[in-house]
Amino acid sequence: MKKFLSILTALICAFALISPSFAELAVPEAVAVIGSEAFADCENAQILTVYNSGATIAEDALTGSGIHTIRCYRDAEEIIAFADRHGINVEYLDEEPSITVWISGKINNLTERQVAAFKQAYPQYATVPVTIVTASEADAVDDLQNADTQPDIFGFAQDQLAVLKNMGKLDPVINAGEIRNRNTAGSVRAAEIGGTLYGYPMTADNGFFLYYDKSVVTDPSSLESILASCEAAGKKFYMEINSGWYQIAYFFGAGCSMSFTVSDTGEFESVDIHYANENGLKAMRNLISTIGSDAFVNGSRVDVAENWAAIVSGTWDSYGAREYLGSNYAAAKMPTVGGDQMMSYGGYKMLGVTPQEDSGRRTLCHALADWLTNGNSQLEHYSEAGWGPSNIAAQQSEAVQGDQALTALAQQDAYAVPQDQIPGGYWGLATGLITEIMEGEFDDATDETILARLQQFEDDIRALTEPESGTDAGISMPTDAFMRWAGDGYAMSSRLESAGYNTDLRFADNNVEIQRDQIDEMIDEGVKVLIIAPIDPTALEAQMARAKAAGIPVISYDRLIMDSDAVSYYTTFDNYLTGVVQGRYIRAALNLDNANGPFNLEITAGDPGDNNAALFYQGAMDTLRPFIQSGKLTVKSGQADFDDVTTAAWKTENAGARAAGIITEYYANDTVHAWLCSNDSTALGVTEALRENYNGDWPIITGQDCDIENVKNIIRGQQSMSVFKDTGDLAAQAAKMAGQIINGQEVDVNDTETYYNGVKKVEAYSYMPGYVDAGNYYEKLIESGIYEEAWLQ
Repeated sequence: MKKFLSILTALICAFALISPSFAELAVPEAVAVIGSEAFADCENAQILTVYNSGATIAEDALTGSGIHTIRCYRDAEEIIAFADRHGINVEYLDEEPSITVWISGKINNLTERQVAAFKQAYPQYATVPVTIVTASEADAVDDLQNADTQPDIFGFAQDQLAVLKNMGKLDPVINAGEIRNRNTAGSVRAAEIGGTLYGYPMTADNGFFLYYDKSVVTDPSSLESILASCEAAGKKFYMEINSGWYQIAYFFGAGCSMSFTVSDTGEFESVDIHYANENGLKAMRNLISTIGSDAFVNGSRVDVAENWAAIVSGTWDSYGAREYLGSNYAAAKMPTVGGDQMMSYGGYKMLGVTPQEDSGRRTLCHALADWLTNGNSQLEHYSEAGWGPSNIAAQQSEAVQGDQALTALAQQDAYAVPQDQIPGGYWGLATGLITEIMEGEFDDATDETILARLQQFEDDIRALTEPESGTDAGISMPTDAFMRWAGDGYAMSSRLESAGYNTDLRFADNNVEIQRDQIDEMIDEGVKVLIIAPIDPTALEAQMARAKAAGIPVISYDRLIMDSDAVSYYTTFDNYLTGVVQGRYIRAALNLDNANGPFNLEITAGDPGDNNAALFYQGAMDTLRPFIQSGKLTVKSGQADFDDVTTAAWKTENAGARAAGIITEYYANDTVHAWLCSNDSTALGVTEALRENYNGDWPIITGQDCDIENVKNIIRGQQSMSVFKDTGDLAAQAAKMAGQIINGQEVDVNDTETYYNGVKKVEAYSYMPGYVDAGNYYEKLIESGIYEEAWLQ
């Protein structure tokens, strides 16, 4: 029996090489009495697992051992009593450790099959329940903060690593040496902090490289050669160098660096940046030279690029590049420029394991995470979801090797820097720097002038992380759940911070009470100006009275705060014309001026308490009402008055529930030709209701704000348009007005008559809106730098 225990112990101790934090001694059911001899070959055991419920442990058996936990069945009374006498933790074998995995919906079903294969390979875990939950890697931080229950294993994007680690959500990888050896260097760097590995690399496919026409570009190894070949052939080289994501190819390639540190709460604490030096000067000269080439075009999207022979993009463009280039299709890592290898940002997906108190459960979670990211699993991810593997062996497979785009990306991985957390203000500063080059401001500049501009860039970047010394501007936004409000809030904060002001940016989760409390706190801070986009424009009476008493001017942002004389200024788009744009789009799309009709129209407006909602509705209905009155447009539901079509709190679910009822009652056997939706959140609800309840021809659907999910629907043909209000302009104007207030300057306004809030006419700065549809979204949203192309995939 002792010989059997020694053999078993040796096996477990060998496993301890994979799991160095503990070793387990498992005693088989046949053993009735456990003495000190059981530890002869495994003195370092820390867990004792006893499978015989009737076994006993000699009183001195564990003397001098490192056992801190005994695992046994609940009916093992003698063993439990022994553990109690000696103060040893007990875990129960008949308590199944149900495991929860959060994973991308793209591989949800595949993961279920991989878990089944894992259980076949490890029969000891065959009965363990594993629950698969769909979750986005990009939202891991927010999801983990807000979830009632936590996962055991979860997917996350590499730029969230530091925050997740600081939150205490990541257990260090057990078998770190093997994980490092089997994955690319870039993906390993992205998964570690301070030399400790905290994630299991799963993909290495969110980066950029070069697509080229091999009949034109014979030497893709240097940018100078590529540009010369394109110029000689009358072809174009595309690269979106005014994007902060792509332009680091020049700066990091020349030897510049920039990295941010993040606090436990996810706030940026400091930046280590080195641009204002000889390396940065070289990068700027290389950029000036590239922009000066007749072949250069600023852009990175294959489906809109014209007459190109080389383009810098990512795997999302591989199909389009192959289709465009045909037999001349080729891909390669980034070239050199000025003799320096161009670098790139690398984006990686990985799995993390949350810390586990139960050692056996911890072993299981790490074993499963290891399995779900091994070479075979990554090949399955590639086969079914198109994910590019980080596993070196998987990259060498025939299937992946045959994918030129992934091969090029794998080659570029050696020159990729993981994209860590980056403050939102960086992107605008980076775009501004290159825009100045593109506008020719440095064509004849001296080295001193360029170095001075790079020093200003460094100072602006450092200002993004400098601690506050008193708050100048308080910014209150409804929510960060919608790209519109998040983008506006960060844009205002970034502009003010870049100008040297300290800001307090708050998002209220679309909860009026939270917004009231946040505004009260800003007033208590002694802010010099408040910028408020109200959730309910009629619900801030007390806060406005407090702001007035404290002498704090208020800028009402996009939504006019009602019934208060404390509102100093208003900045918005012409909200009546926003509705007109939507109505005119429907009018043109249905050709109402010439077609006979009749066409069926339904209407979904905004929150009844929002002054803007009434203006949007009025503008659209003033445009469409003549066609309703003539009979060309019919509202079958009969719901056309504003009070009948409003959507409480602009919520997607409220709009969807009402739309579902209308579809079921009136359109089971009929066609709805157009659905007037006042904004994108309501349009999203209507679209979801149509998907679930409607079988007719897809209607024209309007929207407003160009939220990312809605733009995706526009690309898919499931939403027709979204009113495009360049909120960058609106945010810039609000920030400018705030700065003018702080400095005691005259505040810019262009409308003193239109906007009455029930108490006073509020001085305003008003912008004209446009729209985005499938024909112009790329120009309006991508080429303008508002969105990254990858966000719309």
